Amino acid sequence: VGNELSRDDIQFIVGMGSIHGFTVKTREREVPLGIVAFYSETRPVSCNGFFLHMPATGELLKWTVNPKGEWKSRLYGMVKWINSSEFEIEYK
Repeated sequence: VGNELSRDDIQFIVGMGSIHGFTVKTREREVPLGIVAFYSETRPVSCNGFFLHMPATGELLKWTVNPKGEWKSRLYGMVKWINSSEFEIEYK
């Protein structure tokens, strides 16, 4: 429900990608996938945005929606894997 990600949140997001895969193969090519975690800043809970992790680039983006319904993103951080279970996050 919060609007920030903890280290455990990021570990979970990336872990789901490890389980389900980071790409999907189409007839034409292999397409990189992203992992999404929605968040809310309000009660009752409604979607105020989401975090998008792109494993292929390491980018962690935070998408927000303004009152006009317009979406924008900003680089939230970079996820760098040290080995299969350890990672570092460089917050932006």
